[in-house]
Amino acid sequence: MAYENKATIIGYLGNDPEIKYTNDGTMIAKFPVATTHEWKNKQGEKQEKTEWHKILVFDDQGRATFCQRYLKKGSMVYLVGRLQTSSWEGDDGKKRYKTEIIPNTIQWLDRRPKDDNGEPDGNRIDQPINDDVPF
Repeated sequence: MAYENKATIIGYLGNDPEIKYTNDGTMIAKFPVATTHEWKNKQGEKQEKTEWHKILVFDDQGRATFCQRYLKKGSMVYLVGRLQTSSWEGDDGKKRYKTEIIPNTIQWLDRRPKDDNGEPDGNRIDQPINDDVPF
């Protein structure tokens, strides 16, 4: 029997990537990504709910370096990866859980990088966009 642990999301970064290092010196980028689900209620009024996803990127194949260099708060990204849940005991003795997405595919979807003033940023390069992304 085959098993698959796969998550695919398209969303916006909630913060600039936070860069950390493991004890062996491996770079890790951490950031939240927001996705929003929209629907109409029984009265026909538009409703929406935003979900926040915790993203954890290891620097294998330069992924964390890419995140550090090109992604920033508000960037739109396409991520494909696996879900990883970890648990620990809180100060109050209760068991806590967190689920993160560990992507193996990261695609930057911003068409024109902009600086803090909304102007095109000449210090950054455009990443190719795959318009064949299935929605």
